[in-house]
Amino acid sequence: MDITRRSAANGKIFDSVTLRESKVDQLIAKAAADATSFAKISIDDLPEQPADEIEISIARQALRKLQKESLGLIMEAGGGACVTLPAEALGQLTDVEENLIFNVIPIRKPGELQQVQERAMMTQPFQSFAQGRNVRIVGQSMKIESNYNIQESQVLFPLTGLEVPADPQLRQAFLNGLAMFVVHDAGESGVKFGQVIMDQNQNPIGLEIEVKKFGTYTILSADASERTAENISRAEVASLIAHQLELNQVAESNSYLDVPAAHWASKEVSQLTAAGIFAGDALGNFRPEQGLTRAEMAVIASKVLGLNASVDSNTFPDTQGHWAAPVIESVKHAGLMLGFADGSFRPDQPLTRAEADAVLKRLFQPSR
Repeated sequence: MDITRRSAANGKIFDSVTLRESKVDQLIAKAAADATSFAKISIDDLPEQPADEIEISIARQALRKLQKESLGLIMEAGGGACVTLPAEALGQLTDVEENLIFNVIPIRKPGELQQVQERAMMTQPFQSFAQGRNVRIVGQSMKIESNYNIQESQVLFPLTGLEVPADPQLRQAFLNGLAMFVVHDAGESGVKFGQVIMDQNQNPIGLEIEVKKFGTYTILSADASERTAENISRAEVASLIAHQLELNQVAESNSYLDVPAAHWASKEVSQLTAAGIFAGDALGNFRPEQGLTRAEMAVIASKVLGLNASVDSNTFPDTQGHWAAPVIESVKHAGLMLGFADGSFRPDQPLTRAEADAVLKRLFQPSR
C-alpha cells in the first residue's frame, strides 16, 4: 500500500506515510483476504536517492480499528527495516491521544558509523560478546524512535553485502557470530541474539530481534572461531532435555511455523513446549537453529527443577537490572550454573556446547 510523501529540508530527504482511518479499512480487508493476522504498510525507498529519515504515522482512529479487529501491524520502512507489532502490543495502547509515530533513521555516514562502533567497544556487553575476537559492523545501522512505549515488538534489520562461507560448519559458525548491539535513549546498552532470516536460496537477508523499547541498532559480526562453532542450538538443548525427562506421553504435534513435522527435533520441541519448559516467540516461531544465551539456559534449568526465583540477592555485578537476574540467582544457589573468574555471569553471552553439557549433567545427575 503506497501512501508515501517525500520532502526535503536542510539538505536531508524525508519520506513519510500516514495510516488514516479512511485507509485502514483497505489493509483490514487485505489481511482478511490473505488470511493473516497482520495489516501491512510499506515505504518504497529509492536506491539511488535513499531517505535520511522515514516517518510512519498511525492515526488514533486507525489504531482503534486495528485493535477492534485484533490485528497486528507490519511496517516496512525504506532500506529493508521492518517493525512488527503483534496484536497484543497494539492492544496495550489504550491511552493514545495523538498519532502513533515511528521514525526510522538510517546511519550511513562513515564518521557516524565510526562513532557508533567506538562507543560500542567501550561497553561491557560488547566486550562480553567479543571475547577477544575481531568484531565488525555489518548491515545497516539505524535508529528507531517512537512517541509511545511498545511491548514485544519484532524488528527485522537488513543484512546486505555479506560473504557467507559455503562450508556448512563454517557457515553456521558465521551465522552464530551475528548479534545486535542496542543503545537505548537512556544510555543503557546490550547485545541481543536474534534470528537470522533467510531467503528462498538460504542466503541471510536480515537479523530479527525482539525489542521492548527503541534506540540505536548496530549489527555485529564476530570472526568465526572454535568457540563460536561450539555454540549449541535451541533444538539441540530441547532434544537433550526431552530424552532425559522421558516425556514420551506428550503429544508429538506442535504449532510452530518454523518446526515442521519433518524437523529432526519436532517431537522433542513439542514435548518441552507442552511441559512449559520451552516457549516460542510472539510470531509463532520456535527458532530451532538459534543459539541460547547463558541467561536463557538459566531459565530453562530453573523450569526443569521448578526452582523459585531468588529476589533477595544479586551476586553478579553484570546481572543487576537484567530481566533474568532472579532466575540466575536461583540456579547459582542450586549449583547448576556458576560465574566466571572475574566475578561476572555474562548473561547475554552465547551458551557453548561445553557449558550446556555441564549444566545438563548437574541437572540430571543421580543424586538429584
